[in-house]
Amino acid sequence: LARWLTRGRIRRIEEAVGQVLARARGRTLPPGPAELRPFLRRVLSPASGTGLTSDVAGAHAIRRAARALRYAHETLAAAFPPETFRECQLLLRRLQDAAGSWNDRVMLLALVRKLGRRSGAAVPARLTDRLKKEMKVHGNGFEAALAGVAGARDRLFGIPPTPGEEPR
Repeated sequence: LARWLTRGRIRRIEEAVGQVLARARGRTLPPGPAELRPFLRRVLSPASGTGLTSDVAGAHAIRRAARALRYAHETLAAAFPPETFRECQLLLRRLQDAAGSWNDRVMLLALVRKLGRRSGAAVPARLTDRLKKEMKVHGNGFEAALAGVAGARDRLFGIPPTPGEEPR
């Protein structure tokens, strides 16, 4: 066997095995940053163009999309260098917290209005004005967190901007 395994044969065996592994690797690589693209799109699309909504269902959908993006990113921890993963997690945690705070204000304002209608009592203007201001402040916080995620998607997530989109 030792005579049969000359350097040339060993090299040919290594090359053949390398080719087989290279072909198989394309199908067996673990998921990577590109797997986050649909989650990122779901978070970015509601705020692009139309701005934030004061609709309860729309606000909740944005909050859920932010949470799903963060959890999807956590499942791909092995696909990122540790420092990049931590940076992404910080951005996504901020985004999820900001989306939650904004959604809470949207829900609270809707609840106060609904209670006022059901009871027949007038809702104090001071209360609704305060909730609207808080909703605006938290909405701005969400948009800032969203801009941070969108601006870092190429560097941190390995996801380039979509063609035709203006670079951020």
